[in-house]
Amino acid sequence: MAFRATDARSDLRLFRDIEAIGGVVHKSAGRDFVRYNISVLPHQLDAAAQILAETTFAPRFAHWDIELQKQQVQLEHAAIAACSERSVYENVHAAAFYDDATLGRHQAVADNLASFSSDDLAKFYDQYVNTAGAVLVGSGIEHSTLTDIANSY
Repeated sequence: MAFRATDARSDLRLFRDIEAIGGVVHKSAGRDFVRYNISVLPHQLDAAAQILAETTFAPRFAHWDIELQKQQVQLEHAAIAACSERSVYENVHAAAFYDDATLGRHQAVADNLASFSSDDLAKFYDQYVNTAGAVLVGSGIEHSTLTDIANSY
C-alpha cells in the first residue's frame, strides 16, 4: 500500500506530484523489511523526501482499499494452498518464528482476514512504522545533504 493516498494527498494528487518532479517509485517487501524507493534528479530531493516521508509515516487507509488488499491476500492464500512446497515453507517458517510479530507468519491467517480493518492496520503502523526503525539511504547524495533532509522530515 505504498505510494497510495496520504493524510494530505489523494492517490491521484500523489501520482501527479511524483510525475511532476520526474520521479520513479518502487516498493518491495519481505518477511523483515519494507522498502520504498523514489528516484529523482538532484534538484528535486526535497520534494521527493516530502513524498517519501508522507507515504511512509502518514498513509491514509481507505476502507475500499483495505477490502481490495484483502481480496489480493485471499488469492495469495489460494496460490500457496495449491503449491505443497510453498505450504510447507510457510508452515516451517511460522513454526520457527511463531511469537515474533515482525518475523512470524508471512501470510495473514485466513480466518482472521475477514475481521481485519483499517483500524488494525493503523495500529500496526503506530507500533512498527516509525523513524526509530527507519533507514534512509541516498545514492549520489552528499551525506550532509541526506542528513539535513532526514532531519527535516
